[in-house]
Amino acid sequence: MSLFLLVAFSVPFHLAPIGFFLEEITAAAAIVCGGALSWALMGKDRSVSAVLPLWCVWGGVILASYLNGNYSLNTAALWALVYWSIGCLAIVWFSRLQEIFGRAGTIEVIASLMVFALVLQAILGVAKFYGLLRFLTIQELPSSRMPGLLNQFNVTACFVTIGLVSVIFLSLKERLGLTLQFVLVWMGGVVLFLTDTRTVWGYFAIIAIAVLIVSFKTSDVFLRRRLIRSSGVACAGIVVAFFSQTPLDHGLTYLAPENLGRPSIEKADSTRSATDPGIRLTELEKVWEGALEKPWLGVGINNYPYFSFRMDSRVADPTRAGTLVTHSHNIFSMILAEQGIIGLGIFLALIFWLAVRVFRLTKNAEWFWVASVLGIFFLFSNVEYPLWYLHYLVLFLGVLTFALPVFYFRVSSRLLAGASSVAVLVTFLFLGAGVLRGYYVFATAYMNPNWDQERIKQIQAWRSSSFVGPYGDLLVYQYLLPTEGGYEQQLNQVQRVIEWRPQGSALSTKVMLLALLERHDEACQFAEKAIPFIPSTATRLQADFPKLEEGYDVELDPVQECVSDIAKAHDE
Repeated sequence: MSLFLLVAFSVPFHLAPIGFFLEEITAAAAIVCGGALSWALMGKDRSVSAVLPLWCVWGGVILASYLNGNYSLNTAALWALVYWSIGCLAIVWFSRLQEIFGRAGTIEVIASLMVFALVLQAILGVAKFYGLLRFLTIQELPSSRMPGLLNQFNVTACFVTIGLVSVIFLSLKERLGLTLQFVLVWMGGVVLFLTDTRTVWGYFAIIAIAVLIVSFKTSDVFLRRRLIRSSGVACAGIVVAFFSQTPLDHGLTYLAPENLGRPSIEKADSTRSATDPGIRLTELEKVWEGALEKPWLGVGINNYPYFSFRMDSRVADPTRAGTLVTHSHNIFSMILAEQGIIGLGIFLALIFWLAVRVFRLTKNAEWFWVASVLGIFFLFSNVEYPLWYLHYLVLFLGVLTFALPVFYFRVSSRLLAGASSVAVLVTFLFLGAGVLRGYYVFATAYMNPNWDQERIKQIQAWRSSSFVGPYGDLLVYQYLLPTEGGYEQQLNQVQRVIEWRPQGSALSTKVMLLALLERHDEACQFAEKAIPFIPSTATRLQADFPKLEEGYDVELDPVQECVSDIAKAHDE
């Protein structure tokens, strides 16, 4: 359990922008082993959380959604089956832990580990932000917002807030003193404010509401006093963190390398101002456009590429995998597109029933932790899609087991229970071997993006046959240099990527494609827009131009000169 939580939530798995998905592989391995062993070691009279039948209902919705899609490959079905199966094992595992340690004891263990992960994130995440982890080959991002070790602002903000809830909970249980609580809240608060994420204020509101509910509903006078005391200390820590972030930034910037390569947080305008709806609104518009094509049952689970395309005349069949615009960071719009109105209705009904059940529980310290974490997950699901991340899915299902009752049943045969556990382990060992093989190709290809034609064919074949194939889209659009021939088609694809998310890799690829097509004026005109928008585009182009000159017989000097001039002017 410690290994799962610490690796999944504090190890810097995003050592590069693409991420290596180590946290999901680790979480899956821990849950499979824990779930299988828990099932094998249970007695004849067994108890499992009521989350399990609800998860089975949702599995039926996913199955109906998949059958409604038009897939050329079955990787989507495999991924859905694996995620659903691991969810079942997670429910069994957490049910067994509560059977052994009790509900309160299990929550204390998880909360303690989340606090430890919070400390790691606060120290190492901030160190990375200021370029102090370069000796570990961990590079900071050229952004004035702190992404943390996770390289993702919203993910970092959500998980750090869960750590703060755990700090308050352990203080209520008198496992932490007030001085240590203040220090931990201050550390977490600094991280939250540096992420410059609007949802932070929503997370604070959720915690405050949970505190008020427990204060007014509990009959325990001592708990109410501890809650008032801990809440006051937490508020003081947040206020001090808010006012200390600027002087702390000055001090750490002084210690940082001279070539930090990002603007100061003081000089940068917030990208999360109240008037900026951000990319989420664009995604919602696109998802709605796609959902109208198949409104009732959706287009099928996982029926989208990483970079989704707009609906237009080039999309002949909206249910064909990799064409519909369902990529969204909002779980509700995503379910609307994938599972349609029927799936979204069932999902909302389950959420409403869950909320009623949680509110009826006894209001105590454990209730504060469960309600706060579920509220944070709910808000997080409106700006991200946490069930994409397997380690978040597992923690979410685990928290649900604390909120819902258990049901009892009997398995008379110990041989049957043991044999089924062995079957689960063998099956996932086989699947895991396939994942690791694909992952090895994926990681090695990423580490060496200068591919020859033979390497490109190998990656394309791997994308179509490997269990991890869908992640190959990340490589193709971000790190694959233009291939010989078919430049116009590639330019069309890259342009569609830019329409959705103008990342630096797509911008530089478009400049290179225009150069290979000898449309030098267009390449320079586009570079004049791209480099001020994402300055790292120039660095990427200057690194890739020599590789193009080696592999292709084309004149690149005019484009190289204009890119160099644009970058110099922008720096000045």
